[in-house]
Amino acid sequence: MNISIPELQDEQKYHLLTKLHHNDIVPFVFRYIRKINLVTFVFYVSNILFLAYLLKYLMNILLYANFGLKNILLYSAYGLIIFPVILIPIHEIIHGLVYMAVGAKRIKFGIDLSQYIFYVTADQFVASKNEILKVAFAPFIIINILLILGTQYFEGPVTWSFVLCLFVHSTMCIGDFSMASFFIEHWDKELYIYDNLNEKSSYFYEKLQD
Repeated sequence: MNISIPELQDEQKYHLLTKLHHNDIVPFVFRYIRKINLVTFVFYVSNILFLAYLLKYLMNILLYANFGLKNILLYSAYGLIIFPVILIPIHEIIHGLVYMAVGAKRIKFGIDLSQYIFYVTADQFVASKNEILKVAFAPFIIINILLILGTQYFEGPVTWSFVLCLFVHSTMCIGDFSMASFFIEHWDKELYIYDNLNEKSSYFYEKLQD
Protein backbone atom coordinates (compact mmCIF):
# COMPACT_ATOMS: atom_id res chain seq x y z
CA MET A 1 0.00 0.00 0.00
CA ASN A 2 1.39 3.41 -1.01
CA ILE A 3 1.94 5.93 1.75
CA SER A 4 0.66 9.46 1.23
CA ILE A 5 2.57 12.63 2.05
CA PRO A 6 0.06 13.65 4.77
CA GLU A 7 0.69 10.27 6.41
CA LEU A 8 4.45 10.91 6.38
CA GLN A 9 3.88 14.26 8.04
CA ASP A 10 2.16 12.60 11.00
CA GLU A 11 4.84 13.16 13.64
CA GLN A 12 3.48 10.35 15.79
CA LYS A 13 4.25 7.80 13.08
CA TYR A 14 7.08 9.27 11.02
CA HIS A 15 10.15 11.40 11.63
CA LEU A 16 11.73 13.77 9.10
CA LEU A 17 15.27 12.45 8.91
CA THR A 18 16.65 15.03 6.52
CA LYS A 19 15.69 17.50 3.82
CA LEU A 20 17.86 17.75 0.71
CA HIS A 21 17.60 20.94 -1.31
CA HIS A 22 18.37 20.20 -4.94
CA ASN A 23 20.99 22.95 -5.01
CA ASP A 24 22.97 20.90 -2.49
CA ILE A 25 23.08 17.63 -4.40
CA VAL A 26 26.83 17.70 -5.09
CA PRO A 27 27.85 17.99 -1.39
CA PHE A 28 25.34 15.22 -0.63
CA VAL A 29 26.89 13.01 -3.31
CA PHE A 30 30.44 13.46 -2.06
CA ARG A 31 29.40 13.01 1.55
CA TYR A 32 27.79 9.63 0.99
CA ILE A 33 30.14 8.24 -1.66
CA ARG A 34 32.89 8.55 0.97
CA LYS A 35 31.04 6.34 3.44
CA ILE A 36 32.38 2.83 3.90
CA ASN A 37 29.59 0.36 3.15
CA LEU A 38 28.61 -2.32 0.65
CA VAL A 39 27.30 0.16 -1.92
CA THR A 40 30.44 2.31 -2.02
CA PHE A 41 32.57 -0.86 -2.03
CA VAL A 42 30.76 -2.04 -5.18
CA PHE A 43 31.15 1.41 -6.76
CA TYR A 44 34.88 1.67 -6.18
CA VAL A 45 35.70 -1.96 -6.96
CA SER A 46 33.67 -1.97 -10.18
CA ASN A 47 35.37 1.22 -11.34
CA ILE A 48 38.81 -0.15 -10.48
CA LEU A 49 38.03 -3.33 -12.43
CA PHE A 50 36.73 -1.37 -15.42
CA LEU A 51 39.82 0.87 -15.31
CA ALA A 52 42.08 -2.19 -15.20
CA TYR A 53 40.18 -3.64 -18.16
CA LEU A 54 40.63 -0.33 -19.99
CA LEU A 55 44.38 -0.22 -19.36
CA LYS A 56 44.81 -3.87 -20.37
CA TYR A 57 42.89 -3.27 -23.60
CA LEU A 58 44.93 -0.13 -24.31
CA MET A 59 48.14 -2.09 -23.82
CA ASN A 60 46.92 -4.73 -26.26
CA ILE A 61 46.11 -2.02 -28.80
CA LEU A 62 49.53 -0.43 -28.51
CA LEU A 63 51.42 -3.73 -28.65
CA TYR A 64 49.42 -5.91 -31.02
CA ALA A 65 46.67 -4.03 -32.87
CA ASN A 66 47.28 -2.01 -35.99
CA PHE A 67 44.55 0.57 -35.53
CA GLY A 68 46.72 3.58 -36.30
CA LEU A 69 47.00 6.76 -34.26
CA LYS A 70 44.16 8.48 -36.12
CA ASN A 71 41.70 5.66 -35.36
CA ILE A 72 42.82 5.43 -31.75
CA LEU A 73 42.20 9.15 -31.23
CA LEU A 74 38.91 9.09 -33.13
CA TYR A 75 37.46 6.11 -31.28
CA SER A 76 38.79 7.46 -27.98
CA ALA A 77 36.68 10.55 -28.60
CA TYR A 78 33.69 8.31 -29.26
CA GLY A 79 34.21 6.43 -26.00
CA LEU A 80 35.04 9.44 -23.83
CA ILE A 81 32.61 12.00 -25.22
CA ILE A 82 30.14 10.95 -27.92
CA PHE A 83 28.86 7.67 -26.46
CA PRO A 84 28.58 8.98 -22.86
CA VAL A 85 26.63 12.04 -24.06
CA ILE A 86 24.26 9.76 -25.98
CA LEU A 87 23.87 7.60 -22.88
CA ILE A 88 22.87 10.48 -20.58
CA PRO A 89 19.22 10.65 -21.71
CA ILE A 90 19.05 6.85 -21.95
CA HIS A 91 20.35 6.59 -18.38
CA GLU A 92 17.75 9.04 -17.10
CA ILE A 93 14.93 7.43 -19.11
CA ILE A 94 15.73 4.10 -17.43
CA HIS A 95 15.42 5.84 -14.05
CA GLY A 96 12.08 7.25 -15.15
CA LEU A 97 10.77 3.93 -16.43
CA VAL A 98 11.61 2.22 -13.14
CA TYR A 99 9.93 5.05 -11.25
CA MET A 100 6.83 4.52 -13.38
CA ALA A 101 7.02 0.76 -12.81
CA VAL A 102 6.83 1.28 -9.04
CA GLY A 103 3.87 3.65 -9.36
CA ALA A 104 5.15 7.19 -9.92
CA LYS A 105 3.08 9.35 -12.26
CA ARG A 106 4.63 12.81 -12.38
CA ILE A 107 8.07 12.14 -13.81
CA LYS A 108 10.28 15.08 -14.69
CA PHE A 109 13.71 15.11 -16.32
CA GLY A 110 16.09 17.99 -15.88
CA ILE A 111 19.61 19.36 -15.93
CA ASP A 112 21.46 21.63 -13.52
CA LEU A 113 24.50 23.00 -15.33
CA SER A 114 25.68 24.81 -12.19
CA GLN A 115 26.24 21.39 -10.58
CA TYR A 116 26.95 19.50 -13.84
CA ILE A 117 24.17 17.03 -13.07
CA PHE A 118 21.29 15.44 -14.92
CA TYR A 119 18.36 14.14 -12.94
CA VAL A 120 14.90 12.63 -12.88
CA THR A 121 12.35 13.31 -10.17
CA ALA A 122 8.98 11.84 -9.23
CA ASP A 123 7.08 14.82 -7.89
CA GLN A 124 4.94 14.11 -4.80
CA PHE A 125 5.51 10.34 -5.08
CA VAL A 126 6.42 8.57 -1.85
CA ALA A 127 9.00 5.87 -2.58
CA SER A 128 10.25 3.21 -0.20
CA LYS A 129 13.86 2.26 0.36
CA ASN A 130 13.63 -0.81 -1.88
CA GLU A 131 11.95 1.18 -4.65
CA ILE A 132 14.66 3.83 -4.60
CA LEU A 133 17.39 1.18 -4.75
CA LYS A 134 15.74 -0.26 -7.86
CA VAL A 135 15.57 3.19 -9.43
CA ALA A 136 19.19 3.94 -8.51
CA PHE A 137 20.82 0.75 -9.75
CA ALA A 138 18.80 0.01 -12.90
CA PRO A 139 20.82 2.18 -15.35
CA PHE A 140 24.16 0.99 -13.98
CA ILE A 141 23.20 -2.64 -14.40
CA ILE A 142 21.37 -2.42 -17.74
CA ILE A 143 23.72 -0.06 -19.58
CA ASN A 144 26.92 -1.65 -18.31
CA ILE A 145 25.74 -5.12 -19.30
CA LEU A 146 25.02 -3.81 -22.81
CA LEU A 147 28.42 -2.11 -23.00
CA ILE A 148 30.19 -5.27 -21.86
CA LEU A 149 28.31 -7.23 -24.52
CA GLY A 150 29.40 -4.58 -27.02
CA THR A 151 33.06 -5.16 -26.16
CA GLN A 152 32.59 -8.86 -26.87
CA TYR A 153 30.36 -8.67 -29.94
CA PHE A 154 32.05 -5.94 -31.99
CA GLU A 155 35.52 -6.06 -33.46
CA GLY A 156 38.04 -3.43 -34.44
CA PRO A 157 38.61 0.03 -32.95
CA VAL A 158 34.95 0.53 -32.01
CA THR A 159 35.52 -2.03 -29.26
CA TRP A 160 37.93 0.45 -27.69
CA SER A 161 35.09 2.98 -27.64
CA PHE A 162 32.88 0.55 -25.71
CA VAL A 163 35.68 -0.18 -23.22
CA LEU A 164 36.24 3.53 -22.59
CA CYS A 165 32.52 4.25 -22.35
CA LEU A 166 32.07 1.42 -19.85
CA PHE A 167 34.49 3.11 -17.46
CA VAL A 168 33.12 6.61 -18.08
CA HIS A 169 29.51 5.54 -17.56
CA SER A 170 30.37 3.72 -14.35
CA THR A 171 31.99 6.84 -12.90
CA MET A 172 28.95 8.86 -14.03
CA CYS A 173 26.80 6.66 -11.76
CA ILE A 174 28.36 8.27 -8.67
CA GLY A 175 25.13 10.11 -7.82
CA ASP A 176 23.06 6.93 -7.99
CA PHE A 177 25.47 5.10 -5.72
CA SER A 178 25.56 8.03 -3.29
CA MET A 179 21.78 7.96 -2.96
CA ALA A 180 21.92 4.21 -2.39
CA SER A 181 24.72 4.74 0.13
CA PHE A 182 22.45 7.05 2.14
CA PHE A 183 19.83 4.32 2.41
CA ILE A 184 22.44 1.69 3.28
CA GLU A 185 23.77 3.94 6.04
CA HIS A 186 20.24 3.90 7.49
CA TRP A 187 19.51 0.28 6.65
CA ASP A 188 18.04 -0.43 10.09
CA LYS A 189 15.35 2.19 9.50
CA GLU A 190 12.20 1.97 7.39
CA LEU A 191 12.79 4.91 5.09
CA TYR A 192 10.66 6.81 2.60
CA ILE A 193 11.44 9.69 0.27
CA TYR A 194 9.46 12.09 -1.85
CA ASP A 195 10.36 15.00 -4.13
CA ASN A 196 8.70 18.40 -3.98
CA LEU A 197 9.53 20.19 -7.23
CA ASN A 198 7.94 23.47 -6.15
CA GLU A 199 10.37 23.61 -3.25
CA LYS A 200 13.19 21.94 -5.24
CA SER A 201 13.73 19.58 -2.33
CA SER A 202 13.60 15.91 -1.39
CA TYR A 203 12.33 14.75 2.00
CA PHE A 204 13.60 11.65 3.75
CA TYR A 205 11.40 10.15 6.46
CA GLU A 206 11.83 7.24 8.80
CA LYS A 207 8.95 5.27 10.28
CA LEU A 208 8.87 5.38 14.06
CA GLN A 209 8.73 2.17 16.02
CA ASP A 210 5.25 1.21 17.24
